[in-house]
Amino acid sequence: MIALGFFSKPTSITAQNYFLKPKANAFDFVYPEFKNVDSPFISSFADLNYDGDVDMIISGKSKSANNDFSIAYYENIGLPTDPDFSNVQHDLLPNKHPENVHETYPAIFTDLDGDGDFDILLTGKNDFDLNEKHQSQFFIYENIGTKYNPEFTTPEASPYNLHFEELNFDFITLASVDLDNDGDLDIISNNHFDPPVTSSDPEESLIYFHENIGTALNPNFKESVEIGQDIFGDIHHNKITNISLGDMDNDGDSDVLVGSIDNDSPDNPILYCENISSNTSFEFNETVVWPFRIDPTISFSMPIVVDIDLDGDQDVLDSSYGVLFFYENIKADSQETLALENISLVPNPAKDWLEIELKGLFSEEDVKIDVFDAMGNEIISLPLNKTSFDVSNLVAGAYFVSLKFETNVYYRTLVIQN
Repeated sequence: MIALGFFSKPTSITAQNYFLKPKANAFDFVYPEFKNVDSPFISSFADLNYDGDVDMIISGKSKSANNDFSIAYYENIGLPTDPDFSNVQHDLLPNKHPENVHETYPAIFTDLDGDGDFDILLTGKNDFDLNEKHQSQFFIYENIGTKYNPEFTTPEASPYNLHFEELNFDFITLASVDLDNDGDLDIISNNHFDPPVTSSDPEESLIYFHENIGTALNPNFKESVEIGQDIFGDIHHNKITNISLGDMDNDGDSDVLVGSIDNDSPDNPILYCENISSNTSFEFNETVVWPFRIDPTISFSMPIVVDIDLDGDQDVLDSSYGVLFFYENIKADSQETLALENISLVPNPAKDWLEIELKGLFSEEDVKIDVFDAMGNEIISLPLNKTSFDVSNLVAGAYFVSLKFETNVYYRTLVIQN
């Protein structure tokens, strides 16, 4: 058994993935008909009906008193490489809420029992009792159908000994991954506690590792271990919204992508921790903020790592408040080609005025532009946010336009005609 121990090392990202600016309501996404629209939503992905593409569920906080069960199923009716999520269904789980449960939290696809089909795992709190506190619990809806025609049982509480050690949380998100590389699926839970307004206790997020000490076919979970926010280096946030795992740097292991809320800052950054584990311990690099140019346009983000278009790299999707944002991953080997395709000098040849058009990967605030003559002398240096300028004073001839983006520099040839 591999020992568990998260600690930080100097920040680095070993592979260069880049993400385009997010597309809102990508893949013909249709907003789910949820009653509790104030709850943040989170997505989970799997090929539920084994037709070769990626399907999706979106879910949030649901209260049994409101007769609301916020799980929407989107069968991908498009192509494997071009999904279509216009077909939304609200009856995937006809049994609705677990019995005697006050509220439930976002669900995930997982195959904990290793039988080749996908079950649905979620958490919730039991009904309020004046003499007892709410108790957080795991629930599983087991798929007893086939790979191609899923059918789910009534929910089972505390499956495979998954439990929370008598803890009471106000919002829980889950991730399922073989974190210790022993051939079975483990669970990571991110648990948020929001104290009453009359309490002086701070709100906080607690992250627990639920290790599967059984087998891939017969899971059995030991008592959970709090791994703490020290996994995120020296970054401290009031609230971790969710944790998603995937191979973000193309080195064959599961890295960590995190959504966060910082009550002391206007920014709620996405965080990244690179997995640099060995065979004897878990090791994660210190946190990188806003990794790979993932730049959300919303203040509350719950990113999920998934290869949604099946092109061999990990994309990011975010459905936190009912709008599906798609951050497309651009492979490292295509980055320079894409960059050159998205830089245009207009007109070229130029005489009086030059406009540098930036698309896709670039935006004006990201790129530093300079112009050099054929001898390498700097002729023009533009401030950020400026992409058009007067070239009427330049003598006829060839020049080089330098565009610096992050650590990379791209050159385009400019011809001046008088």
